[in-house]
Amino acid sequence: MAVAFTSITAAPEPSYVFNNAAGSIMLMPKQGYVRLGWAGYPTSAPVWQQLLDQALVQLQHYQWHKLLGDQRVLPLFAAENQAWILLDRLPRATRAGLRYGAIVAPQNVLVRLETAAFLCEFNAYPITYCLFADEAAAIAWLEQQP
Repeated sequence: MAVAFTSITAAPEPSYVFNNAAGSIMLMPKQGYVRLGWAGYPTSAPVWQQLLDQALVQLQHYQWHKLLGDQRVLPLFAAENQAWILLDRLPRATRAGLRYGAIVAPQNVLVRLETAAFLCEFNAYPITYCLFADEAAAIAWLEQQP
């Protein structure tokens, strides 16, 4: 008896797959990346962790290796939240297959400086993150990555 398998693929057009108070997750199937957009409102750690975790679920499901993080309206993160990202999320992101992250820089100068300094701590992981002033440049760079 033969069993037919069908592969699950993303819709050909961009589509939102998750939304909560911290932000939203959009699939970009033609380009093969996940777009994470922050809502800009301070939220509890479980809420923004859920958003970041959902991005990893999508990356792993579609076996994509790229993430666009739109952080233009990102609020400040507490030190314990940064520790969670470094010690928990980044190892899981690596296992999920993430290899390239394009970050659209926060508009708030303090948050932008914090983000740039924080990205320097990511070099212990095999993920290349780059910070961009605008989304078009971030997308162009991301689309050049293998």
